[in-house]
Amino acid sequence: MSRSLWAIVASTLLLSLGVAACGGDDDESSQSSSSGSSQGTPAKGKKGGKLTSLWAGDVDYIDPGQAYAQWSYMITKATQKAPLLQQVDDATKSEPDLAESMPEVSSNGCTVTLKIKQGIKFSPPVNREVQAKDVKYAIERGFFNSVNNGYAGAYYGDVKGAKVGVKPGTAITGITTPDKYTAVFKLNPRAGGKCKGGTLSAAMVLPLAAPVPKEYAAKFDAKTTSTYGQNQVATGPYMVENNAAGKAIGYQPAKSIHLVRNPNWSQDTDTRPAYVDEVDIVEGNDDPSVMGRKILTGSAW
Repeated sequence: MSRSLWAIVASTLLLSLGVAACGGDDDESSQSSSSGSSQGTPAKGKKGGKLTSLWAGDVDYIDPGQAYAQWSYMITKATQKAPLLQQVDDATKSEPDLAESMPEVSSNGCTVTLKIKQGIKFSPPVNREVQAKDVKYAIERGFFNSVNNGYAGAYYGDVKGAKVGVKPGTAITGITTPDKYTAVFKLNPRAGGKCKGGTLSAAMVLPLAAPVPKEYAAKFDAKTTSTYGQNQVATGPYMVENNAAGKAIGYQPAKSIHLVRNPNWSQDTDTRPAYVDEVDIVEGNDDPSVMGRKILTGSAW
């Protein structure tokens, strides 16, 4: 994909999260962001409406535990709450999202303690409150041979008991949950006797760390190749449209992705304004000139 096309794709999807949407109610506007937020949220924005985004290709994986390419991260940023979130104004820095505060790293770097916010819920059909055990399972499943996450070993491989390519259901002994909202990670030292707790802490921004409910996902992960992505639940402001059973009917591979509001998401636990009500991603637009004409003439929606 060309640089110019990447710019169109990236800026267009960002509109779904951070600017006023066309078609919203004129008398309904958002409040300014909370004091001290680094998100750079506009003071006012119109809520409602639908954003149509034209993409050349598809995500590499729709499952947040498998997602690796940039366009897949765009979807996970909208649908999932990883423990940390990159700041909009400075992507080299992160801030708490699912986490209550930044992870605590011990002085020797061998222990990382993560506390998550209370009151955040999974989207239907799970509907329950997110707990620390869901972050634990999310990271564990990245090492399953049915999920085979592309960076799990590089960023989370120092955790005691972590091993790439294990069978589904294998636990990582170095991750414990002393209470419902706390996860503790114990790391093996590298050469020289030093642990890389800072690296693990920074990796909490990656979609692999976004919570996954084991009681719901395990049956999908038990397949030769996990089908959780096609049945995923969300914690972010949006979710891939699903049916009552949880099937992601809003994802048509190589054709379209339809994001709708997560009814269990609360603005009180998020810094993202999430103005629009839904996002239609139409794929197969691989000619930038044709794509531009569609946008300018309004023929894409």
